[in-house]
Amino acid sequence: MVSSLERAIVSLAAPGTAYDDPILGKDLQPAHMRDYLETQDDNGGIHVNAGILNRAFYLTAVALGGFAWEKAGWIWYEALRDKKLKSDSQFVDFAAMTQLVAARRYGSTGSDELRAVKNAWDLVGVAERGSTRAPCPGEGFCMGRRARGNPASGSEPSAAEPRVRSGPRDECVLKTRAFRFAG
Repeated sequence: MVSSLERAIVSLAAPGTAYDDPILGKDLQPAHMRDYLETQDDNGGIHVNAGILNRAFYLTAVALGGFAWEKAGWIWYEALRDKKLKSDSQFVDFAAMTQLVAARRYGSTGSDELRAVKNAWDLVGVAERGSTRAPCPGEGFCMGRRARGNPASGSEPSAAEPRVRSGPRDECVLKTRAFRFAG
């Protein structure tokens, strides 16, 4: 039997399953946007919700095979270094950047690397901005457009505003939350 001292505190393969410990509690990291945790703690949940990003990396690395740092790691590293990502960048922005990096390095038409990156983001529920692939209620995590409130500035909509719209697919936008980079 593995003790809690011998277990990982994060699982890239299966976020939310790394531990269930009487001292540490249960691993809360979601693996998909439909399970995104809305919280005021942890800078809006950046660490706990990182399970979604971690799983996308894991899925990309497994799909490409070999050593993770050779292709998937290189794509993620170059995407993180890109100056176009700002402190208010969202999951969808990072997903788009990883796809851009993969396309630049390995080719934009038919490369296994680009296909693996796109598929990984689809599997964790992060679709491209403006994509018709964004899940709607009952299919994944989605949120209607906000009439007021700016998540980047910390201003939230009032409780009276609808948080989820159940209209047709084209009225649905993928719910993403700003994540912040150190430095």
